[in-house]
Amino acid sequence: MNDMIDQNIAIIGMACRFPDAKNYTEFWNNLVSGVNSIQEIPSERWNIDKYYSPNIDEPNKSISKWCGLLDQIDQFDNRFFSISPREAKQMDPQQRLLLEETWHCVEDSGVSLKTLQEKTTAVYVGVMASDYLMNAAAPHIVTDSYAALGNYDCILANRISYTFGFIGPSQSIDAACAASMVAMHNAKASLLSGESDYAIAAGVSLNFHPWKYISFSKSRMLSPDGQCKTFDKDANGYVPGEGLGVLLLQPLDDALRAHNHIYGIIKGGAVNHGGQTLSITAPSVEAQRDVILAAYKDAGINPDTVTYVEAHGTGTSLGDPIEVEALTWAFREYTDARHFCQIGSVKTNIGHLEAAAGIAGVIKVLLMMQHQQIPPTLNIKTLNPVINFEHSPFVVATQLHDWSPHCDELPVLRASVSSFGFGGVNSHTLLESFSRDHELPNDFKNEVAEPKTSEPMFILSAKSENALKKTFLVWNIFVESKEYYEYNLKDICATVMTGRSQFPYRYGCYVQDKEELKAFLQKDIPSIAKPDTHKWCLHVGELVWENFANVQLLLEQVPLIQPHLNTVVQCLGALEVSDEINNGFIGPAWPQSLKPLYSFMVNYAYLSALIELGFAPSLITGEKAGLWCALTLSDMMTLEDALAVLSTQKTLEQIKLVRPQVPFYDQVIDKTHKPYRFDEDYLHFLVDDLSITTADVHHFVERARLLKDSQFTFKKYLEEWGLILRQHTNLDLDSMLFNDRLISSEDEKSRKEQVLLMLIIKSSLRQLDQKWDLTRTKRIKEKKFQELLDLVIDGVMPKETVVELFMGGEIPDITGIATLLNKRQEHLNASKPYQFLNKHCQYLPGNANLSQWFEKAMVSSPTVPAIPHRQFLEFGQSNQPSTPNSDIKIA
Repeated sequence: MNDMIDQNIAIIGMACRFPDAKNYTEFWNNLVSGVNSIQEIPSERWNIDKYYSPNIDEPNKSISKWCGLLDQIDQFDNRFFSISPREAKQMDPQQRLLLEETWHCVEDSGVSLKTLQEKTTAVYVGVMASDYLMNAAAPHIVTDSYAALGNYDCILANRISYTFGFIGPSQSIDAACAASMVAMHNAKASLLSGESDYAIAAGVSLNFHPWKYISFSKSRMLSPDGQCKTFDKDANGYVPGEGLGVLLLQPLDDALRAHNHIYGIIKGGAVNHGGQTLSITAPSVEAQRDVILAAYKDAGINPDTVTYVEAHGTGTSLGDPIEVEALTWAFREYTDARHFCQIGSVKTNIGHLEAAAGIAGVIKVLLMMQHQQIPPTLNIKTLNPVINFEHSPFVVATQLHDWSPHCDELPVLRASVSSFGFGGVNSHTLLESFSRDHELPNDFKNEVAEPKTSEPMFILSAKSENALKKTFLVWNIFVESKEYYEYNLKDICATVMTGRSQFPYRYGCYVQDKEELKAFLQKDIPSIAKPDTHKWCLHVGELVWENFANVQLLLEQVPLIQPHLNTVVQCLGALEVSDEINNGFIGPAWPQSLKPLYSFMVNYAYLSALIELGFAPSLITGEKAGLWCALTLSDMMTLEDALAVLSTQKTLEQIKLVRPQVPFYDQVIDKTHKPYRFDEDYLHFLVDDLSITTADVHHFVERARLLKDSQFTFKKYLEEWGLILRQHTNLDLDSMLFNDRLISSEDEKSRKEQVLLMLIIKSSLRQLDQKWDLTRTKRIKEKKFQELLDLVIDGVMPKETVVELFMGGEIPDITGIATLLNKRQEHLNASKPYQFLNKHCQYLPGNANLSQWFEKAMVSSPTVPAIPHRQFLEFGQSNQPSTPNSDIKIA
């Protein structure tokens, strides 16, 4: 055991958004591929024509017009966080993104939100930019009550604590470019002091206003060509970037005891200030050396064991040489060795993230430790001759290469990260990769004795049969290794079950111990069948439970049902039913009058657990008492309404059925209700009077003309449309595309052709974006057009149907088109808004008298139409012979 274990902090959760990267996986891919994410600032941020000039002396002009930018920063699900649209609009997007990435970080850690709420969880957020406030405080803006809450720096941390229910310290920290590292330093101190059990450390930076650009340009801090050329002789300033990172920290001994996943270990760190220097922004070699030495003293390790430094490395002509000089002085206190430590800077990839710069460097290093590789630092042609690399411990990492431990006696990777603020704050942090050598002391081992539970399940999965066989072989080798015996069987099984994505091809077994697992994995490679692609129908019949003792036996056999049953019981309690009903469920004997209610509660929980395990019916039907479960599981009836009717708190006349989320077969009218209903009214509403502004038509036609002959994929998609036009009309796509009269005309015939042309161009662009994971700003504001476009993209409305709809003569076959769309609605992507369709399909027509429908349904026998490739799961007893043979029966 490490003697310093009590001083070590584990990083157990991680999330980020950086330029060209929505998560850390994409970030790592960009790093190893040497992606440069700097781009020209778009008009959505500010008008560069107004504020940019290559002449540094021109007043109120910036010498830079570039940035490493995030996209889709305006897309925030306020309802998920229970924030009103009015308040969300006033919130600095830095607040919004921090909420999203904090949630992702918690999910990534595997620590439940409830645990973080019950323990003391601190929040520390590094911040510098207040661009949104500058826009919000403009004279022409009407200020409302949410404006201050949306923009003060303190709320960045406080809103995280409030939204997630964290009760520990909550501080936003502005230390300029060192802010996120100071935040992490404070989080570490809070954990070590016992002030908190967990800590969120974060940093965020976004750019909305040219003010900073202009000021920093006049200070000659920004690169006039928009690149960080760290350590290069042509280094001439930095280019800003934006992004955010969020880490979840926990004392290492607690993380080990909880068997949490550990990305890396914070060994030590330090923060200081440069004091009086030549100017407040001038760096100090002595101060930087001192903070580095203090960090090593705090960590209790020597620099000669560190083989990578993530430098502050902004690419300024003064800052880079001073930083390397300070590092060299600090290392020389311990070693005279040369060229044993790689050095690099992520700012060459994504720009200088200022308040989030330090945490971006930390996340880069953690990913390097995970992959055991050092990615290249970009923009280096000739090393800066002012920097004495020849006689230093450092070598600039200019190529991707493997990263190995310093020596066999120390089988871990160590790195340090520097972050310096332009106001004089210096910070330095030491990181170490996590190794299985970090074992719990015996007293901890006694505290976490394994409970006696059922045999764990071991499951391997992959996307293909070949991939699964390869995975099987990898595990076959692993069980022969020494490392295999260092892991706990429960941890191994939990990791492959819950810590990794589950794919269609699977192979597994229940195991009692590691020897049994080893024997299983050393068998011949199994014959693996292709995953079952059948669709399932869930038929819910009657299943009556007599008393709670029977339910307890069920819960012992299938513990997964318990949380679902708890939810149902809580829902019943919220209805304020009588004590007899509320308490009778756990009684020794159930009254006959309450058996339908209690049986429904158990069956609903049972089936909900089954669905949680991955059972996904494509059709649901029910008979007799099973109708209640069938209706609630299909979402035609809410759980609250079902409980209210069965407990006599409501009558059937007081509730209303809605369209299902899962298709429901209605035996009374011999019809399947589907989630959506396409009809003539909806299509007329969507298409009639639909028009696109002339400016938008010109914009996209010009874009299509530019891409048509130069972008192969786009051209291919256009040609697919062109073929259909030739087959079904006398129109020629090329002629339409280059017909200036059509593009500018406003008559009815031209309007239809314009909309059709826009659908062709926009759908082709959208397909291009989806294929290459590209994003673009939504320009056309007409919501009807966007919904129509989604129907086309999702494949609900085929291209031929689109052409018929707009060019099918004076009276197109709207009825036939609606019928086709109903048949194809399973292609619809429900995650898209579909605002008008959802409103149109809100309620089921023809169910005004629900009591009469129930009377008929209770005595009818559902005969589900035979559909090829559909299998049946029959739950409960069925009294009619017409039910198809069940593939699986639970009774």
